[in-house]
Amino acid sequence: MSNLELMIKLIIENSPNMVFKRNDLVNWLVATGKNENTAKVIVYQSFKRLPTAKITDRIFKLLVDPSDFISASKEVEKVKAEEKAIKSNEEAKEIIAYLNQITGSKYKLATSTLSKINARMKEGYKLDDFKRVIDLKSKEWTGTKFEAYLRPETLFSTKFESYVNQKEIIRPQSKVEQMAGYDFTKYIKGA
Repeated sequence: MSNLELMIKLIIENSPNMVFKRNDLVNWLVATGKNENTAKVIVYQSFKRLPTAKITDRIFKLLVDPSDFISASKEVEKVKAEEKAIKSNEEAKEIIAYLNQITGSKYKLATSTLSKINARMKEGYKLDDFKRVIDLKSKEWTGTKFEAYLRPETLFSTKFESYVNQKEIIRPQSKVEQMAGYDFTKYIKGA
């Protein structure tokens, strides 16, 4: 039984005819460990599900059946899960956009890619970890035969932990890369 359910049960058992204001209920929920925004969602947005009866304007009477409160608690948990999924999708979109920017590719947020990103996020990895892996592997693999593996299914696979913890590898420049940055203007006559 959650803190919310225990608190409601105590209130109902000890004072079934208690009259209160919405702010009182918000304060009770905050006192049980809910954050203020969650408490307000329960009280204001899901108010019809709460075991209350309207007495007068903004004053309510607590009723005896706690099952509605438990439903409200489950509703809030459902809303939290949906918000978390939305945030996860936004972060996943940002990760794919970053990968596309760094590699010059045009990956979309496919279901398989989203599942790999979500799996890594469930393991506790954050947006910065994904960006680090993209940066490390693009520096290491660009211009090599491994460049083809700069893709979501490789970067965000089960090897992700080893990629995150890898030290930055500085690849020696090839002669072509060294020459590309060289200033030849001093050898041109009249320059």
